[in-house]
Formats: sequence, C-alpha cells, structure tokens
Amino acid sequence: MRMTPRGRRQRTTTPETRLTPRQAQVLARVTRGLENKEIASELGVSEQAVKEHVSLLLQRFGVPNRAGLAEAGTTLIITGTPTLEPAWLQYLFSEAPVMIAMLRGPEHVIEVANEAYRRAAAGRELLGRRLRDVFPDISSEMLATYDEVYRTGLPVVRHEMPARFMRGSAAQAGFGSFAFQPLRGEEGEVNGVMVFCLDVTEQVRARERLAELAAEHLAVLDQIQSSVLVFDPSGRLVKINEAGRALVGSELLGSTPAERLANGAIRDAAGAPLRMEDFPSSRALRGETVDIDLSYRPADGRLRPLHARATPLRRADGTIRGAVLVLFPRAG
Repeated sequence: MRMTPRGRRQRTTTPETRLTPRQAQVLARVTRGLENKEIASELGVSEQAVKEHVSLLLQRFGVPNRAGLAEAGTTLIITGTPTLEPAWLQYLFSEAPVMIAMLRGPEHVIEVANEAYRRAAAGRELLGRRLRDVFPDISSEMLATYDEVYRTGLPVVRHEMPARFMRGSAAQAGFGSFAFQPLRGEEGEVNGVMVFCLDVTEQVRARERLAELAAEHLAVLDQIQSSVLVFDPSGRLVKINEAGRALVGSELLGSTPAERLANGAIRDAAGAPLRMEDFPSSRALRGETVDIDLSYRPADGRLRPLHARATPLRRADGTIRGAVLVLFPRAG
C-alpha cells in the first residue's frame, strides 16, 4: 500500500526495472517521443525488433500504452524510480515553486519544463526550442555555464546570478540561484542539462538595503562626538565611529576579547589591567547595563581617564545580538 500526497491509499506493484542495454536505449527514445521507425533508424536495428522491445517494456513497467511508458521513463529520469505515484511526481516537479527544465544537446533545446519555468517564459513557446531563442536576452555568463556543464559533465551551482524574471507582465532584472546537473544517455555520455532555479531577488535586494542602512548608521555615528564601539555576540569589535578611532585608533576594529586583553590598552579607573570578563562589552553581552569609570593607555603609555556606558543589543525575542559601548573623556 502506498500513500499519495492527498492521503489516498493505493495498491501498487513494483515492476522489475533492471533493463538490458538495448531496452534502456529504446526506453530513452520512447521517452523522447520517437516512433518505432525513428528508433530503429537511430539504433540500426529492425522496426520489428523495436516493437518487441517496446512490448516487453510495457509489460515490465506495467503500463497500458506508449504514453504510459513515456511517462514512466520520464519519471525514472527525474526521480530514479518509475513507480512514483503520478500525484507525487506532479507535486515534486510540475507544482514545485523552483523553476525546473530539461534541455538536450549542445544547443540546449528545451524538452521538459515545469509550471514555474513556464511562468518565467511569460507564455512564450518553450518545448523544442533552443534556450537562446526562448530567452534572447540571456546573458553570456549563463550560456557559458550551460556549455560548461554539457562539456565537462560536472554539476555546477551558481548563487545569485543576474537574471530576468517576470514581474506581472514585464521582465525585470533580478537574481537567481541555479543548480545545473548534467544528463547522461544510456552509454554514460552527456546529452543534456537539467537546471533548477530559485528566484532570490528579494533576498538580495533586502541585503543590499541592509548594507545601505548600515552605511547610513555609520555616517550618523561619525557625527557623534563620543566614542561609540559596537560588538557582535562573540565580543568581536565590528563597528567604531570616527571619535572612537581618534581615541583608541582603528587597530582594535575586528579584534576579539582575547586580543583586546593581550593588547592591555583598556584598564580600570586606577590603571590596572582588566580581566576579560570585566570588560564593559563582555558584561553587556551577559545582559548587564554597565556605567563605570575606566582608563585607556595608548602606545605612548600615558593614561587617559574615561567613563564607559555599555548596554546589550537585543533581538525582538529578547536574545542578545551584540553590545554597544560609549566612551566619554573624564577629568583625571
């Protein structure tokens, strides 16, 4: 008994699918939609021999006709098994939100495409056409990647490649993450490429907006006359404003608590070295709000009195995502 995606139980049998090399050759061509005469011509055998192989394949896969055999062959190519329930195949392939297409030959002729891929083509005719004809504005980088996979037989993954996606009725520039998988014939030779694409435009744009916002924040921080230092959850110093750089220099940027301890520049109010756990940033990362006197000893060895205020930075759920430390000069 098998369970379909909708929860219906169906009784199925598992056919014996270990094929002879000739049967595999015939099945591959039936899946491509070739007639017996065309298959016989390609394989250099009689049409009668092809008919006999097709008849045996129909029995082997337990399907009633040639269309069912082509479907079973396609399912075998995509999923590795010919016995997957049709509803599952539709769920995994046709209805998948990821764009999927199967292309054959060095010209990358589209043979199979799912609904998401068809939407990307905006109603243009796909099947039996070259990739470059369907998408005339495809980038040279993209075409080169298809050629590379076809030539080398090695899978390739490309993250956030520039691409064009349909937005309403118009194609707009965006970014996609692509996986290119070589397809092989019965002799093991590469005869096509299968591509999977996920539109990641919104994620890329969001990251770009965050980067712009971070740059704006730094510009604002640089206008503050007090020294402002920002630490990530591990205690690494990730941001320092202009006043902070003037006070402690830029060499501490990117430093870890252990590196700052070894540096020994930040000290207590009396000028004694601080333990790592007593650093204001370390205390803030433990959830404390700190308001204490400190001192800073630069390379010239002269202590500079400071006052420090450190607070934890929290996420929406209350967990600590970092700490901010503000240093003020104080009278010695």
